[in-house]
Amino acid sequence: MKKFTLRPPVTIATILSLVVLAAALAVLAEGIRTQSGSFRWVVHTREVLENVQSTIAHTSDAEAAQRGFLLTGSPGFLANYQQARDAVLPQVAEVRALTRDNPRQQAALRDFEDALRARFDLLERVVQEKQAGRPPTLATLESGRQLKERILALATSIRAEEQHLLRERQARVEEGRRELIAAFATTAGTGIALVVMLWVLSSRDAARLLARAQALSESEANYRYTIELNPQIPWRASAAGAIETFSDRWVSLTGQAREAVPGSGWSSAVLPDDRPAMLQAWAQSVASGEPFDFEFRIHAAGGQVRWMRSRAAPRRDASGAIVAWYGLTEDIHARKESELALGRRLAQIETIYRAVPVGLGLLDPNLRLAELNDALAELGSRPKRDMVGMALTSALPAPLGEQIRAVLEQLVRDRRQVSGIEFSSNMDRDSVRQRDWLASFYPVLDGAGLEGVVVALLEVTQIKAAQRKLIEANQLLEQRVEERTARIAEANAELRAFAHTVAHDLRAPLRNVEGFSTALLEDEGERMSADGRMFAERIVAAVVRMDRLITDLLAYSRLSRAELRLERVDLGTVVRTVLRDLEAQIAESGARFDLAWPLPAVQGNATILVQIVANLLTNAIKFVDQGVTPRIAISGSRDGRTVRLLISDNGIGIAPEHREHVFGVFERLHGHERYPGTGIGLAIVKKGLERMDGTVRIRNREGGGTTFELAMQAAD
Repeated sequence: MKKFTLRPPVTIATILSLVVLAAALAVLAEGIRTQSGSFRWVVHTREVLENVQSTIAHTSDAEAAQRGFLLTGSPGFLANYQQARDAVLPQVAEVRALTRDNPRQQAALRDFEDALRARFDLLERVVQEKQAGRPPTLATLESGRQLKERILALATSIRAEEQHLLRERQARVEEGRRELIAAFATTAGTGIALVVMLWVLSSRDAARLLARAQALSESEANYRYTIELNPQIPWRASAAGAIETFSDRWVSLTGQAREAVPGSGWSSAVLPDDRPAMLQAWAQSVASGEPFDFEFRIHAAGGQVRWMRSRAAPRRDASGAIVAWYGLTEDIHARKESELALGRRLAQIETIYRAVPVGLGLLDPNLRLAELNDALAELGSRPKRDMVGMALTSALPAPLGEQIRAVLEQLVRDRRQVSGIEFSSNMDRDSVRQRDWLASFYPVLDGAGLEGVVVALLEVTQIKAAQRKLIEANQLLEQRVEERTARIAEANAELRAFAHTVAHDLRAPLRNVEGFSTALLEDEGERMSADGRMFAERIVAAVVRMDRLITDLLAYSRLSRAELRLERVDLGTVVRTVLRDLEAQIAESGARFDLAWPLPAVQGNATILVQIVANLLTNAIKFVDQGVTPRIAISGSRDGRTVRLLISDNGIGIAPEHREHVFGVFERLHGHERYPGTGIGLAIVKKGLERMDGTVRIRNREGGGTTFELAMQAAD
């Protein structure tokens, strides 16, 4: 056995290795110590963030428990509130202790603690007021909201500062980690390099032989893996063309038995339609020595048909004689299917290109026709072959070609598409018939500039003629509408005058009937029979009802035609006015009102609003079951630019199926005998709101009754 001894270079290299390794280990130890300190700071920062989050959570728990106590009065909520409150300030103290090295955070924590103390003082005061039976004031609630926002803002600021510190410290940790890895890698690399150097120095010849053996083994392994893993199928054939070796992928792809492939057995997997041509091409290549390249189809193992491509080239000896063939077979099914699909698609496009009634053409960079379809050739009145190579402006009839010239010049200059351009001209100078076209031009660009222009030209003569007729018809229609509108306005004016005259003429005899009936009751009532007196009283009641009906009809008519002046109106003033006007009716019915002051202001008309509210309150007082005291609630709210006025009652209610048509004129759900009225009140309500750009809808009221919701525009 050969004996290895240390030589002076090896000894020097060994000592140098130990020194370098010792220095590297010292640097590595220092890096570990620094990394440990940086990690402790990251943990410290996370503790601060967790404590701040816990403080906010305890504060939220205290507020939630306090709200629960205010809503329910439950001692359990009060105990939870006190428990959460007592946990907050110690948590803040813990955060202060953790951030004592940060003056900025200390200042923010002082403000944070002051805000928390003020918030809990306010919460405690609200609890005490609740225990004393006093509700919290709006000022108290607003102050609480502001304190809560300040606490959240301060907490956000503190968290942001700590998160900033956390990012910096994490960055230092990451930088230290990279430095530590680099130091470790350097140490390891240096050690490995020195060990390798020692090994090379001590066993140069043995390493050289081992390297050669490893290189040979690696080369063989690489070749084997390349053959086995290559998606292509490598194969080798003899000089006579018989297959000798091949990849197992051919067996797995075709399902052939391995022993059936050598020689010409492989050809049985080829489709019978392709097999003769392929064998002939292979025989010609073997005979001539020319490279082989052929596409064919095979029966795959799964039963499907797949496209393949085989290529082969000969290997020759020093004399030029062929000693073997080396080839590759690849699966090109996806590519071939794409090519076939592309061919079918191109054929479809070509069919559309030829059949579409739009003139299509491709211009070269010199704006000459390189290709065109039949529709464009028909427009030029020339055979297609004669138009190819002609300038488009010359190929088309002169009037149209001259108009297109300016558009093409603009396209060449701007390099942007020009679409939807309309052209009109007389194709035949002797003809007076105008023809119209719609054209679009699309530049074909590449990095070098303009490659061509795609032209699309559609004749729209019939469409334009129809458009012109439509415009004429619309103008005639507008003229007729204006004439009919004028006639309708005149008829409405006559109708208003007629309604006023009829109402006046009706009221005169009604007043006479009422006067005579009243006088009859007063003067002859004692001498009249019971039936006679009843009939006279019914006459008076009918006259009063008829007069009220005429009054409501005139009011509805005026509401429909009057010019309204919209201004700021206080709904509170409107409600007070109506209540004052209905004092007698309210006193007689004993009605009770629940008024939620203040009510918002709206953009409306005060007179109409008084009329609307009066109608709704009158109905609320009137439509109740016998023996029931009317109870009416009025409230208002504002949502953005919309004000909603709610009028709720405990009356007989309105069924859902009647809620739409009760707003119609003369629509009644009950007879005059039980609930007197004209049937116009709700129609006036709806019409008045519509004139002020408002709406009204009916909602169910919990416990019975009806709620009318009036939506109007809020005052500025």
